[in-house]
Amino acid sequence: MAPMARVAMYKALWEEGAYTTDIIAAIDQAITDGVDVLSMSLGLDEVKLYEDPIAIATFAAIEKNIFVSTSAGNEGPDVETLHNGTPWVITVAAGTMDRDFGATLILGNKVSINGLAQYPGNFTSTEFPIVFMDTCSNKTELSKIKQKIIPSPRVTSYTSRGPSYSCPLVLKPDIMAPGDSVLAAWPPNIAAARVNQDLVFTNFNLLSGTSMACPHVSGIAALLKAVYPNWSPAAIRSALMTTSDQIDNTGSPIKDIGGNLRPADPLAMGAGHVNPNKALNPGLIYDATVQDYVDLLCGLNFTKQQIKTITKTSSNNCSNPSLDLNYPSFIAFFNDRSAKPNSTTVVEFGRTVTNVGDGSFTYKANVTPINGLKVTVEPDTLVFKTKYEKKSYKLSIEGPKQLHKAVLFGYLTWEDSGKEHVVTSPIVATSYKIEK
Repeated sequence: MAPMARVAMYKALWEEGAYTTDIIAAIDQAITDGVDVLSMSLGLDEVKLYEDPIAIATFAAIEKNIFVSTSAGNEGPDVETLHNGTPWVITVAAGTMDRDFGATLILGNKVSINGLAQYPGNFTSTEFPIVFMDTCSNKTELSKIKQKIIPSPRVTSYTSRGPSYSCPLVLKPDIMAPGDSVLAAWPPNIAAARVNQDLVFTNFNLLSGTSMACPHVSGIAALLKAVYPNWSPAAIRSALMTTSDQIDNTGSPIKDIGGNLRPADPLAMGAGHVNPNKALNPGLIYDATVQDYVDLLCGLNFTKQQIKTITKTSSNNCSNPSLDLNYPSFIAFFNDRSAKPNSTTVVEFGRTVTNVGDGSFTYKANVTPINGLKVTVEPDTLVFKTKYEKKSYKLSIEGPKQLHKAVLFGYLTWEDSGKEHVVTSPIVATSYKIEK
């Protein structure tokens, strides 16, 4: 993903398993070495933030302006199976790709079976033009590939789902990236497969999992860091999330394999499938500082000692505790099981966006209708006169105190008048009650 990047590797996992001390030592050494991006394709059981060694170690990374990318886990399709629900990292789900290795198997009775293989043999094929669907206007060329498009990406069935146990008020996962059948480097001294009694050794292997998706986002973050070296990890995360795709390559909503091919909800894929080119020009960003995370910890009613466990200091400022982190997504819980029938409530969010576009822009808000909920944005127009100017808005969700459906979702988009930028944030309303 970032071909000119310098890669530093730290041994933290072993054949016998993973040890917390090794993981923390690896993170600490990476921080000491001054890395720009931490890519962590691993996850421990979800516990409270002050009990989570990865959350504690990565807080120190964020303090050093290091972007941290983590994998969501491979325990889907059930909900509440997510790993790495830490609010200061990006949590990556796994999606499919429209690429495979096609082959034909000819049986002894001359019956042919089309399938997949990695052995090309005497492969012959008809040549088709390679086109980028959004820019090709030649209908003749497009007609040659009609009905040959494999719908992708799709959410894999195994990718872990939110909400997060460690911090349910922050919507997780954050984003989806390619993670299924990824051609990846493989140690040549370890057999990649067995054919009959023979072991097959190779430098590459096809691997699947959120551990494959996580490095994609890490590499894209490194590219963004090169272009915007002064951006915070939260700013880079925002750029990735708000420019991601919710539509597949056929023009339909991204589907969830683990959800019987229904349109994927943000608890499965986060904001959407990562789009590197769009992330380079996000228009607006949702930024967050270290103090914002401290305010969140204070708002969670953690004790001074619990907060100190995470921040490693006793001089934490809890004068402005808040559960409303300036995050590019929204999750509201309507799960009051003792509520009277037809009783309603309103959940409010405050957000601040920063104009990172060159020049002045006027943005207009649009919310996709969510059945059974009333979502409003105030103000619904944001006018930016200069670069880096900040504007705030409030998003309100009115609905029943107890939802009759497990998950409802939609999207808030801010689009500038020149249609140069479309800044999208997922909205989730759920009746789940996070209990462990």
